[in-house]
Amino acid sequence: MRIRGLNRIRSYWHRIRMVAGEMRLLVNWRELRADARRAQGGEIPPKPPVLRFRNGLALNMVAASHAGWDLLFREIFLDRCYQPTPDFVPLAGWTVIDLGANMGFFTCQAATSAPGVRVMSVEPLTPYRTVLEKNVAENRLEQVKIFPGAICGDRDQIIPLTVWYNTAGELKTGTPPADAVKVEVIQAKGWTLAEVFEAGKVERCDLMKVDIEGAEYDLFEKIQPSLWAKISRVVMEVHVSAKRKAPQIVSILEQQGFSVSLRHPESDTPMLWAVRR
Repeated sequence: MRIRGLNRIRSYWHRIRMVAGEMRLLVNWRELRADARRAQGGEIPPKPPVLRFRNGLALNMVAASHAGWDLLFREIFLDRCYQPTPDFVPLAGWTVIDLGANMGFFTCQAATSAPGVRVMSVEPLTPYRTVLEKNVAENRLEQVKIFPGAICGDRDQIIPLTVWYNTAGELKTGTPPADAVKVEVIQAKGWTLAEVFEAGKVERCDLMKVDIEGAEYDLFEKIQPSLWAKISRVVMEVHVSAKRKAPQIVSILEQQGFSVSLRHPESDTPMLWAVRR
């Protein structure tokens, strides 16, 4: 009984915090919540959601994402999962690399953090990348360069990626569930990190954000020490499987001169951040 009571209190507190954050940061939070209720009831609003921030930032989302719009908002703008300490908030003149940029929430957050922040964004999936390009264009983020493709460890690769759609028609990644309406395998052009540095004219990466669905192990193992030496900070979601564990990523980063912190190491997707010693 006591545990259930504590869980109810925690759930109530999370809801209050979420609504308070929406009210503080978003102009159209009421509209977004109303559309989410409609979507949860089976009625999909005709237009994709747009998060309109009080600071003028506007973030479009993919079609049929009304019911889950608040997940990325909470993680990136409330929990600030990619800014675990003030040392990870981009400063003027920083160069940021966003591997697995999705619709561009982190890209846009980083690019508007301070004057002159450059962002190199890599995204393989066309529906996400189309929205990413729209967000960059509509927010006039001229310092963002978008790489159409998937980050990988070796040159000249074509990367197969599995995507699926739920009953609402929303694009999803990861292992398709049994009730997936449609499953597709997409072939994406591979970019090595060295190619991103070269094409983006990156001399130093102040912050590298990584969320690439488990491909981080192969990538990290193949980055040359001379390239690691140009990276100052790494923040990422680690994807754990039966054969791949977070300590493998921690070991690589420590060998390359980083101090590493890991949050929720027991999770299937622990958050990791590292700063060059």
